[in-house]
Amino acid sequence: MNLVDDIKCPPYTIATLYEDPESRGLLRSLKFVAYLGAPLDRAIGDDLCQYTQLTPIIGSTESGDQLSLRPADRTLWYTHDFVAENGHKMVHIYTVRDSIDLHELVFESSEDGRKSTFQIAFWNPAHKDLKRVETKELYTPIQDSDGRTRWVYCTHKDDLTKLDWLAKFHAQDIENYIQRHDVKSVVVGGEGRPTPYVIIKLKEGVLRSEQLLDDLYQSVIGGANKNNIGEILIPKETVLIAKKEKRFKRNLKHVVSSKEVEKGYMKEIEQAYLHLEQVKAAVISPNCYHGSHVT
Repeated sequence: MNLVDDIKCPPYTIATLYEDPESRGLLRSLKFVAYLGAPLDRAIGDDLCQYTQLTPIIGSTESGDQLSLRPADRTLWYTHDFVAENGHKMVHIYTVRDSIDLHELVFESSEDGRKSTFQIAFWNPAHKDLKRVETKELYTPIQDSDGRTRWVYCTHKDDLTKLDWLAKFHAQDIENYIQRHDVKSVVVGGEGRPTPYVIIKLKEGVLRSEQLLDDLYQSVIGGANKNNIGEILIPKETVLIAKKEKRFKRNLKHVVSSKEVEKGYMKEIEQAYLHLEQVKAAVISPNCYHGSHVT
């Protein structure tokens, strides 16, 4: 019998426990597994939801925890159906590729001006005079098996990366896709650049080589390019293999700090984009790409 019935922690902790067969069995035996702070790897979640009640917890220091109903279809474990008492509205922001609509989670205070126990956002002293709180959290709708609309968290408004030709993309979407493959960590950026860059941290014991970079680009980055917006492609020149001595810094939620990683690899990133410009200037065929293996 377990001494622990449930767990509430960052996805990083769940992923670490899941890697070990023994602790993976422990996770599966729990009644509840709740995660917060960042998205959980989809493959891990798809497995755990078959054994336990897997629940994402959305909230912030400013707006507090947001209560949500469980899905009828347990495979939609990563989605939300906020309770009506939250006073929430999903405000359409814009439509991206394939008619995917992004909506911002917004809270509106009670019409009678009375504070509701469930509207935690308005208990924040900083919001006491506000009638509306815009969270900047963006979601897309999805239908549950019972016909109800649920919401999939996509990104934060401020986390959209804008290239120098004004195209925007979700770095986290690309990171999540690459993270499903046999790598330890990944950071995607490119604010103000012509194309995104990718820094991949390999798992322990994996030897770095040019052949490895070629394999990663073909099998992993190639798939990310197909899944991403057609005009936004990741060239091989801006794919970097991280140095062993340069650890990816994480915040208190054990989430990789992209900004800190970018600062630490600024020299390598600049070299990668310079290399990309040289390749373009030489009018080299796309089949002759040369990667950026960081040494």
